[in-house]
Amino acid sequence: MIYIIVLLPFLAIFLSILLLRDLFKASLITYLITLFISFIYGVYFHEILIANLDSLFTAFRVFLLVFSLLLLFKIVEKENKSFFLSFKQKNFLVFITIGVFLTILLEGLVGFGTPGMICTKTLYNLNFNPVLSASVSLISDSYSTFGAFATPIIIGNKGLESLEFVKLVGYVFSILAFFILFSSYFLYTKLEKKENINFNEIVKIIIAFSIFSLIVFAISRTDFFVFTIIFAALGAIIYLFIENVTIFKNFLKVFYPFFISIIAFVFLKFLNVELINKILSNFNIAPIVLLISLILIILKEREEKIKIYNESLDLLNKSLKLFLIIFFLSFLSSYLTFSGRNSTNSPSVLDIINQHLVKIDKDVYFFIAPLIGIFGAFIFGSATLSNLTFVNIQKEIALELGLDVNKIVALQNIGAGLGNMISLFNIIAITTMIDELKGKEIEILKINFVLVILFFFISSLIIYLL
Repeated sequence: MIYIIVLLPFLAIFLSILLLRDLFKASLITYLITLFISFIYGVYFHEILIANLDSLFTAFRVFLLVFSLLLLFKIVEKENKSFFLSFKQKNFLVFITIGVFLTILLEGLVGFGTPGMICTKTLYNLNFNPVLSASVSLISDSYSTFGAFATPIIIGNKGLESLEFVKLVGYVFSILAFFILFSSYFLYTKLEKKENINFNEIVKIIIAFSIFSLIVFAISRTDFFVFTIIFAALGAIIYLFIENVTIFKNFLKVFYPFFISIIAFVFLKFLNVELINKILSNFNIAPIVLLISLILIILKEREEKIKIYNESLDLLNKSLKLFLIIFFLSFLSSYLTFSGRNSTNSPSVLDIINQHLVKIDKDVYFFIAPLIGIFGAFIFGSATLSNLTFVNIQKEIALELGLDVNKIVALQNIGAGLGNMISLFNIIAITTMIDELKGKEIEILKINFVLVILFFFISSLIIYLL
């Protein structure tokens, strides 16, 4: 009976998302249930208070990053439109450029489901099949492990002594890139009913994916792993656009402020000033992006300043809603740990899960670890929250079973990224943007579920054989 009570918040988030199809309401209900269960379970009040404060800080960091980046996108909105209008014809090359590489680039810059929504809508506006557009954008969003300047790694794995596992994550994702290519090709030919694709187009796309894969492998092994998918996607996009000057110019017009942000971030990191490093480690690139946004606003005409100001209020409202969702769900992840600090000497949720998982054969656990990460992203809609919730339990189980901690933590992070492919929140957010997709959530889920199983098995096998 005690197991059912203590695990009730996780059942609540799953059922409320399915029934309400509103992550804000679902997360609020789950937060209230978690609070109630915490008191019933006898958790000390000061532990609940500390967990709330920690969740507030986590939510604020995410809020500041998302608001800063969305504001910068709003400032370059005109250039953004001209960039998409550069694509005058509908073909596989355009589909891959927007559906895969632009999604991954935006994931690296913004994250939090935004790329999937933007690129799905763009593909749909270019008359691609809506289910195909949604599926491929979600598949590409599996790189969310490195999303928003590697926020899921930096924030999601806080408390870990080493980030050595990042090299393994990069190695696996450099291989998975080609499976994304094959999957995209299969879905494109099936749903768009295209039997013949230009051979030169295919060769060019294969080279682009090779460039992408090599850059992912190389940068993920350095101290600048936060730029892994940003530089990889940029490399592929620049190669694909190199022959089209108009598209390339429009691309630079849209993304030049982000390039400036990246250069400033790298420069400040190289300065190695203690105060600056502390700010960047806590808030990532957000303060730099916000400063650049403010400078660009100052340089604009008075009418545009007023327009951006009014639109930024709307962005602020949207970001505040995200802030509350992250806060509610971050508290749920903290509940795993603080539930054990109670007056009844009852086991924590982590202990209860541990008791069952440590009985699994250690070879089999290589194929269980990513499933936990996938489950977290499926429920929470976030690789960051999946890692925050489960990374420490994965570490403890690895130590208990005598496994390499870096390998198991890598599988958790890989699974958290892959889970975005079937995230309920991401699917619902996308389908609400396009009327033609309403009622097709299950169809998208079925397509991507098969690919998640394939990708997770490949990832587990690679790590197991290393």
